[in-house]
Amino acid sequence: MIDFLIFIAIMAVGGIIFGIIGYLTTRPDPIKEEILGYIVGKFLDERYFSVKKISEALQLDRTIVEDKLRELEQAGVIMKTRKGWQLVDPLVFLTKRDYERALRLTRGDNILYGAYQLYKLTMLEGFLLFILILIFSAIVPILVLIYPPVGNFLASIFGVNPFLASLFLAALLILIADAFDNILKYITRERYMVIVAEHAGILFDCYFLDELSGYIRRGRIRDVEIKISRIQYLNNWFGDTPVGDVIVKTVKGGVIKKDKKGNIEKTNEHRFVSIPYPRELFFIIQSIKLGNLQWRKQNAPILAMWKAGTRPVFPTEAAPARRRKR
Repeated sequence: MIDFLIFIAIMAVGGIIFGIIGYLTTRPDPIKEEILGYIVGKFLDERYFSVKKISEALQLDRTIVEDKLRELEQAGVIMKTRKGWQLVDPLVFLTKRDYERALRLTRGDNILYGAYQLYKLTMLEGFLLFILILIFSAIVPILVLIYPPVGNFLASIFGVNPFLASLFLAALLILIADAFDNILKYITRERYMVIVAEHAGILFDCYFLDELSGYIRRGRIRDVEIKISRIQYLNNWFGDTPVGDVIVKTVKGGVIKKDKKGNIEKTNEHRFVSIPYPRELFFIIQSIKLGNLQWRKQNAPILAMWKAGTRPVFPTEAAPARRRKR
């Protein structure tokens, strides 16, 4: 038991040390940031750009530009198409296939936000099942050390050292948890996509394998609210992606929903559950409602640099002071 605790302590200390070293040795990439700043500044509302144009404008070697564009493509900031490179808005978190589908369904509209409602992050049953699997995988090796009958049982099944058998079982349980997580992600991608386009308004899936049959025209939007539950607060503290419920209220019959049989339902509001970056979505919807995309243009550079990994998630620069009203 003491040897096991020493092993766990060494692993924990080693992880902390390597994490600190990795953080301290990470340096920003000025060339990538320069290229990204130019792309966001010049091509935020334009459709395509080329390596040649960027190379000539920034006086950089073509090979360097191509390498940096590939890195930005891997980060999901830009996308390569048949017609050339294309900037993906910083608040678009779709797969390439779904992004192309969204462009097709909006007839090439300027997509300002695109994501999947992350039901899996706030499904209490799924969350508890996932946690229980991980806890059980951690408890098994400890039980083998402190309770011999468990070790004898595993040894009789696997025919190897009980502790090795417990580690194998723990690894197997982690793989099962990962497979469960991937299944939930697939269902989320095929069922809960949400698109906000500059002219088309808000489009969303209504059922499995839908084609964005639900929509809210931008001229019908009356109000937007954000609701964050306790589970969502917990996720936002410890998870990678902040989520929350965004409620869009419209004038009478402003929300159009269509079921699998083609029947149309009209309502006055719609709730997007566990949507990523709800506050940013709130500002985007307010922008298209007012017909003013100034917030997006002001924040697009820092959002793009954060998404590309050239800036920290929590910027260190002080926010500009607000002007006092006289």
